[in-house]
Parts: sequence; structure tokens; C-alpha cells
Amino acid sequence: MHTHLRMGGILFLLVGMVYSPATAQVPVEVTLTIEDTTAHYIRIEMQIPAAGEDSLEVKMPVWIPGSYLIREYERHLIDFQAATPDGKPLRWKKVRKNTWRIYTSGNDWINLRYRIYAFDPSIRASYVDGERAFLNPSSLILFARGQVGRPYRLKLIGPSSWRKISTGLRRLPGNEWLFEARDYDELVDCPIEWGNQEVFTFEIEGISFELAVAGRGNVRPDTLVPYFERIVRATLDLMKTAPFDRYVFIVQLRRRGSGGLEHRNSCVIQTNRWSFQPGKRFLGFLGTVSHEFFHAWNVKAIRPYPLGPFDYDRENYTTLLWIAEGFTSYYGPRILLKAGLLPQTRYLQRLERAIQSYLRTPGRKVQPLAEASFDAWIKFYRPNENSQNTTISYYSKGALVALLLDLLIRHQTEG
Repeated sequence: MHTHLRMGGILFLLVGMVYSPATAQVPVEVTLTIEDTTAHYIRIEMQIPAAGEDSLEVKMPVWIPGSYLIREYERHLIDFQAATPDGKPLRWKKVRKNTWRIYTSGNDWINLRYRIYAFDPSIRASYVDGERAFLNPSSLILFARGQVGRPYRLKLIGPSSWRKISTGLRRLPGNEWLFEARDYDELVDCPIEWGNQEVFTFEIEGISFELAVAGRGNVRPDTLVPYFERIVRATLDLMKTAPFDRYVFIVQLRRRGSGGLEHRNSCVIQTNRWSFQPGKRFLGFLGTVSHEFFHAWNVKAIRPYPLGPFDYDRENYTTLLWIAEGFTSYYGPRILLKAGLLPQTRYLQRLERAIQSYLRTPGRKVQPLAEASFDAWIKFYRPNENSQNTTISYYSKGALVALLLDLLIRHQTEG
């Protein structure tokens, strides 16, 4: 299927749209328990349908969509057990690094139980301590081969002092700790911030938005809301329609480190707790916000065909990350400009610096954009002392290609 979408001057021609699998009726039941905040352990219990199968293979993803590097989440899984619904142990063996084969003995359901060591503070994995938990389901919850399209029901059990959960998952009526995903792809695409984060809500054009701020920094979290509102309004005005009816911004203030990761109706942004002063650092933070929010359209709703439905066992190759990330890098500052948060002179200075940086990179003459995208798994996330000479960033060069296309279209169509 070819899809055309006008985006502020650029005409996208991408293959593939939103994947909507036929949903099975019976959900996989998952109970996630914060077992030990000091040792950073999470206990997972699962009930998986197995009717008609002599054996069932369950798998742990080896990567998280949006971050193109094999992460090997299965290395944190211990104490794997399989049993019948009445608790009788089932025979099993590990057949691949991320795959366990359970011999069902003719049972219609199997129960799994295992633990995850969760002490990775990045946006790509899971973390637990005495104050909060950040959960990426891709690093926690298994799936049965052939059952990715089955719905998931997730129950959370944790410290009674943790009162707030921020996630794009749907909360089931009558139980604030019970959530549901249409399928495994949706479950994986909905990270969870859990603790006592500060939460603010607002509504724009009938869409509800949530801003969850975990941690403390040199800002009062409530003062961030107007900036998020302006970014949202500018983006909705640019794109005209939204691919979601609810959206969650999860912001984590940390002692060190920064970054962002997009999801279908949420995003996670990590920033240094002192990022909000002076103004130049704050603009950098707002740039991450606009970039991750724009991803809800570019790479989530509209995406290269290989990026959904996902293969969680191995690399998912595409030559179009320069559109997915590069065009988003172009529109992030454009949205800040449109929102009145980035002065025009600074915007032009950014373009100037981007062009100068590109011209100073010898790798621009060596690596084409399509190759930079395809090799992201082995090169972009693993730079070395020679990378500047042999590679080019699909973010930065992709953004310049977007600029050139935008200027060309505006010129040829007289605006």
C-alpha cells in the first residue's frame, strides 16, 4: 500500500501503514509484582493459552523498537518455571538465547513464573528502586510464538506507597492496577512510570494529554505544562489530525544522561535535572519534546514497512531511517519555531551549524544515507575513533535532505 501525506511542504511516499492484526478473544494474563526494591527484582507470572499444542515456545524480545541495537534483555531473566494451571511442573528446555520450549502435556493453559533483574536506568529497559519503577514491557514480558496478535491483560502489584501510574495502556474500569493491550505490539509500545511522580493533565482539540514528571530539578514541574501545550498545539496545527485519542509524556529528571524514545501514544524523555536553566539548555529539552512527539506521526503512524509488525528475535533492517529520524529532526525545531518557542534568528543559526557540521564530516563522502540506515544496528550505536571518517548520521543528513525537499517544493509551488 502506498500512502501520501502532505506535511508542511514535504510529500511523503512511504510503504506501509498502521498494522491492525485480527485480535484473538482470549487474553494472556500477566501479573507483575515488585518483589524486592533493594535487590531490584520484579516477579512475572503469566497464564498463556496452549490449546492444541504439544509444545509451546515463549520468547523474550532482544531489542526495543525505536532503538536499533540488539539489547539482549533475556540476560536479566532468572528462575524460569513452567506449570499446569493446578501447579504441576511442566518439562521445558531453553532452545535459543531468548527462547524457552514448554512441553504442555495436553493442557489448554500453561503458567509461567520467572524473575527479572531490573536496574538499568536508561529509557530502553526497566528499573526498580525504593522510590519508583520504570517498566518497558519488551524487557520484562514474554510472548508465545504465533500469539503476538493475542490481547494482553496486565496486573501490577507493588508498594502501597506508590500511588501513581503513567502509561499509554488502557486502564480497565473498576481496578486502577489492571491494564489491557490490544496485542503484544501495543503492550511493548506502552512504557510505564510507577511511583509518586507529579502528574498534570490538559486537553487540546478533544484529546487528553498527561505530563508525568519523575525526579527533581531546577524547575517547578507545573511550569512546564504551558510549554508542552504550545508544542502540542503547533504540531496538531501542522498535521491537522492525530493518530491517538490520548497521549502521555513521561519526563525523568536524572543526575546525568539524556535522551528520548518514541511510542505510539506516549514518549519517554530523560534529561539532566539542571536542564531548565539557562535558556539554551531549556531549548534543548524542548527540542527533545517536539522531536519525540512528532514521532507519533512519523515512524509510528506512518513508517517504513519493515518497522511494524516487528520481529522481536533479530534486527529489523530498513534503508529509510533517514526519513524516520532525519525528517523528524527537521520538524522538531520547525515546531518550536511555529510554537513561538524558538526565535527565528536562533532557528537559522541552528541550520547554519547543521550545514557546517555536515561539511566538516569526511564520512559524508563515504556512506550513503540508505546504507547509514541499514547499518544502524552495527555502526550508529557503536561509534569508534574512525566513525567520523567513514559514516554519516541519518539524523543530521536526513534533516538536511528534508530541508532541501521542503525548500524545493515551496519554490516550485510558490509556497
